[in-house]
Amino acid sequence: LCAHGRLLYQRADYSGSLRQYQRAFRLDPQATFVLADIVALASHLDRPAMAARYALLASGREGMQADLLRQLALFLTEQEDYDGAIRLYELLDADEDGKPRDPSYVLMHYELGRLYFLTQQYPKSASSYAVVRAALEQPKDFGLTESTAKLLLGDPAVTYSVMGESFFRAGRPLGAIALFRKADE
Repeated sequence: LCAHGRLLYQRADYSGSLRQYQRAFRLDPQATFVLADIVALASHLDRPAMAARYALLASGREGMQADLLRQLALFLTEQEDYDGAIRLYELLDADEDGKPRDPSYVLMHYELGRLYFLTQQYPKSASSYAVVRAALEQPKDFGLTESTAKLLLGDPAVTYSVMGESFFRAGRPLGAIALFRKADE
C-alpha cells in the first residue's frame, strides 16, 4: 500500500496517494513513518481537519515538519480544540531544546501561554509567559525587533494584564505585580 501510495504521488494523484497511505496506516498502526506523508498530503489537499487528526496521532514521533505543525496548531486553535493545539505546540517546544531562541520561539510561547490560560493550566501558562516576558525585557537576546515586539504585545495593557493574571493564579505574586504595573503603564 505504501509503494502504491508513492507511485500515485509520483503520478500527481494526490488523493489516491492519500487513500493508500491511510489504508496502510489502518492495516499497520505501528507504521508511523506513513503519518508524516499523510499529514503533508492532507495539508496539500486543503484538508486541515484530517491533517490535524493525523498530526495528533503522530505527536511524539519523528518526521514532522515544524512549519506544518505550527499551521495545524493554529487550525486546531481556530476550531477551539485547545488541548490538541497544546499537544502540537508542546511537540514543537520539545524540538526547540538546545536551539537558539528566536522570534518564532517567543511567539510559540505566547500562544502556549494563552492556550494554557484558557484551559486553566495556570502554572504552565505562567512558565510560557515567563519566556515572553524575558523576550520583551531583553529583545536582542531573542532577536526581537521593535516592530515584532509591538506585534507581540498588541494592546499592551491587555497583554500584560493577562500575563499578570496568569502569574497570580499560578501563585507567583511578585511576577504578577510587576506585570500588572506594566499594564498600568
